[in-house]
Amino acid sequence: MRQTHPSSNNWETLKEADQEKQRGFHGGTPVFSLGIEQYIINKRATGRKKDFGDLEIIDE
Repeated sequence: MRQTHPSSNNWETLKEADQEKQRGFHGGTPVFSLGIEQYIINKRATGRKKDFGDLEIIDE
């Protein structure tokens, strides 16, 4: 999960992200990633052109 400073995000959003995280494996090591809804929220929150481009691809 992408770490953010608590002042840049509210704790409810972080709690939701933790509850919605997806478990997977990378080279046999358990890893966690954001669920799709939290991923989209995260992409929108950055305000970067690249992230908005990623969102357009997701919408396709």
